[in-house]
Amino acid sequence: MKLLLRLLAWLSLAANQRLGAVAGRAAFLLSSRLRSTARANLSAAGFDADALLAENVRQMGMGGAEL
Repeated sequence: MKLLLRLLAWLSLAANQRLGAVAGRAAFLLSSRLRSTARANLSAAGFDADALLAENVRQMGMGGAEL
């Protein structure tokens, strides 16, 4: 894990964000729990979940990569 974080530290912010977007999309495709939770949260907040789901997951991945 430490090695992975060191390698990511060498990348630019834009590169980290792109990797995060890909990781977020992969997590979305592989995890039915993530899909259902994200859809439920968006619906509970009063948003059209189907319209925002893909962008929401992409942004979550980008945010995670920035940390």
